[in-house]
Amino acid sequence: MYLDKKSGEKFYHPVSLCWEVLALLGSFEQNHDQMYLDSAIRHANKLADVGEYHEGALWFPYRFDYAMNHDPAMALPNPWYSGMAQGMALSVFSWLHEITGENSWRKLADAAFKSFDHSVSEVSTESPWFVYSPDSETVWFEEYPGTGEPSHVINGHIYAAFGLIDYYRITHNVEAAKLFSSAAQTVSRAFNDYRFENGASYYCAAEYCKDQDMRPGTYHTGVIHQLGVLARTTGKWEFSLQADQLRADQP
Repeated sequence: MYLDKKSGEKFYHPVSLCWEVLALLGSFEQNHDQMYLDSAIRHANKLADVGEYHEGALWFPYRFDYAMNHDPAMALPNPWYSGMAQGMALSVFSWLHEITGENSWRKLADAAFKSFDHSVSEVSTESPWFVYSPDSETVWFEEYPGTGEPSHVINGHIYAAFGLIDYYRITHNVEAAKLFSSAAQTVSRAFNDYRFENGASYYCAAEYCKDQDMRPGTYHTGVIHQLGVLARTTGKWEFSLQADQLRADQP
């Protein structure tokens, strides 16, 4: 749940729900205790309940106003949508289908994957969207897609891409594989845009994070782990080299 400090209202937070489900599924796979799976299913059903359909695609709206870095210029009015939420929800439903074999989870995964179909080549005022593809070789999954210049938040982009891996595992969908490959190469090419030599990396690859000097240390550690996963998943050791470089930069 997210507490709006101004209004005192509580709202469901799609990414928080996803984290809860994924942690419970991890515990279930480790301990084989039905309690974990039952709880994961309850939380996943709530995630599905807060979703909404647009042209057959399942989206997970944030029902509160938000601004990245508390900056009014980065404001996202209710409702807004996040590539990180869309990708993590795709992981949730794919993993549940894989574990339970139930087709209802596959249908939800298919609908969540359909949200990846809608890409924009320039910032759009038409919501929802999160796939930003300014040219044929670049695909960003925006964590905070708004009306301003895209920020290219690195960890949100990668978590969205991980959803495509999980979906491909249960479907062998060729388009999911192609999209994941493009997203992986995008983050690889952006390495020098978010790396900060001998210090914590920038939160995003856009100039905004450099201008604001957004370099959270805990985030830096998380991206190192994500690059390691990309190395193992793609078999491309450029990601391992980048992870090693960030590890050496770590303050």
